[in-house]
Amino acid sequence: GNVEILCSDKTGTITKNELKVKDVCYFKNDETLLLDAMKYTTSLIEEEGDPLEKTIYDYAKNKTSSSFEPISSIPFTSERKMMSVIGLYQNKTIIFSKGAEEEILKRCKYMLFKNEIIPLNQKEIKYIRRQIEKMTSIALRVIAYAYSFSSINEDELVFLGAVGLADVTRRGVKEEITKLKNAGIKVIMITGDNIDT
Repeated sequence: GNVEILCSDKTGTITKNELKVKDVCYFKNDETLLLDAMKYTTSLIEEEGDPLEKTIYDYAKNKTSSSFEPISSIPFTSERKMMSVIGLYQNKTIIFSKGAEEEILKRCKYMLFKNEIIPLNQKEIKYIRRQIEKMTSIALRVIAYAYSFSSINEDELVFLGAVGLADVTRRGVKEEITKLKNAGIKVIMITGDNIDT
């Protein structure tokens, strides 16, 4: 036989799928709203489920004491790359959304900066992307968050912040990839992560 190309899944194969929150970008806001978005956009039942969701939930769950009563949700799909939950928060209806930074940004008309809602123009988008690039440049997986009190429409959101998670590489992976490359085999990593990550 002859092998020229080897394709490998990333999460759980190249990495251990043991995620840790390494960075949280609040964009100079009070941290409570972002922590609550992190806590209430998980689909955990009795703290079980997807390792990414469990990591984020465990990080945020004891850092705030606000209440949230879910009403409905818009589930994550690989096409949309985001999800939302609608509920009662501080006696008002709110939508919290999370997902890939590029998809969340597409749906935001504003951002929360220094606890004030400001229009999201190209200058602010560049600023957000610079902060996210700092996380992806050190191989962090980034989840972006948005919300809105004024509308439950996913296309009228306020950009809130982002979380960077590290997934540790399995022992020996670097050496094995080096062996494959030295043997003339092209290695391709398959992942849904941001290309910079």
